[in-house]
Amino acid sequence: MDISYNKIGKHACEYISEILKDDKTELLSLNIAGNFIGDKNFSEICVGISKNSSLLKLNASANELGKISSVILGTILRYDKKLKYLDVSKNYFNDDIIKNLLKGLISNSNLESLILNENNLSNASLKNFETTLSVNSTMKEIFLERNLFSNSSSSKFLSIFYKNCNIELISLIGNKLEFEFADAMIQNEKKLPVKILNKADYLAQRMKNDENINFHEYF
Repeated sequence: MDISYNKIGKHACEYISEILKDDKTELLSLNIAGNFIGDKNFSEICVGISKNSSLLKLNASANELGKISSVILGTILRYDKKLKYLDVSKNYFNDDIIKNLLKGLISNSNLESLILNENNLSNASLKNFETTLSVNSTMKEIFLERNLFSNSSSSKFLSIFYKNCNIELISLIGNKLEFEFADAMIQNEKKLPVKILNKADYLAQRMKNDENINFHEYF
């Protein structure tokens, strides 16, 4: 179900929640991006998500979500056994707030792709990422594009890769990274169980594997 950029309000969120609670609908994907619904209305939708047994993909980007939403999502992820893809880009999940969501991922055993683009995340958040990913064993892709990571974060990213061999991709396009960061990563590439790809190569690989992708999610 795609209702992105439709200016939905309280009543629509309540209706969506009721749909999610009804397992007869077997809803697999929900895109509510760009509705700027805020924490309160998103909390209503999350009530439905917590009682849903089929949803595999949630896009809640650009919804002015903050600490309350991060805490709720962290709680859902702690117990969720179905969701594989979560996009919460362009919200207010800064270094301090993102830790609530990441705590839930420590015990999560299903999520594979996490999209956190444009959330003003910086090197200060990497300690929480490292703690979570040293335990989580299912995460494969993390998108951290257009945040505030700098060259000094290379050692932390390398540490994350070393501690979690299941990660296949971390996308850092549009951060404050220069040649020094790339050199540090490339020099260690042969020692890491991960390939360093640009976005075009990543999409080509997904297409080659005959996977169903929506290009707007990656551009």
